[in-house]
Amino acid sequence: MRRIIKISFMHVLILFLVLSCKQDAPRYDLPDKIEHPKKAASSYITARALVDSLNRGARMNLFYLIEATPEDPDHIVDIPGMTHIPLGSIFQEVEYVNNDHPIYLICLYGDDSRRISGALANKGLVNYYLDGGSYRLFIEKERYGWNILPRPTVIE
Repeated sequence: MRRIIKISFMHVLILFLVLSCKQDAPRYDLPDKIEHPKKAASSYITARALVDSLNRGARMNLFYLIEATPEDPDHIVDIPGMTHIPLGSIFQEVEYVNNDHPIYLICLYGDDSRRISGALANKGLVNYYLDGGSYRLFIEKERYGWNILPRPTVIE
């Protein structure tokens, strides 16, 4: 029995010596925050958020994408400063816009602007598409009585 106690004591002593003599792994000083380049993004904006941004005077590159099929002019909301361009011309047009302001895309139902928005993000441009398109903006504007205030013309 004494022998078992002696062996157990020796094991504990060896384990204590090994653990106390173990050197810590080298530590590397990492910065608290690593700055990564901002990736271009594509996101949606709701009709309410768009109207609020417009009424607060937010600067934006605003495009209405004209589809090949005839559209119902009753559901196209006229926004001051919005540029109407054919759907396929957006890639040429964005080369000439001010990249300090995000690009906002609007189409009739939101599907085309969402698709084009993803393609613009792949090209490195920050942009938003109107969720539900001009149709939803028209419906909600009529339902809630929203007004879009005139926007001052800014020459840069």
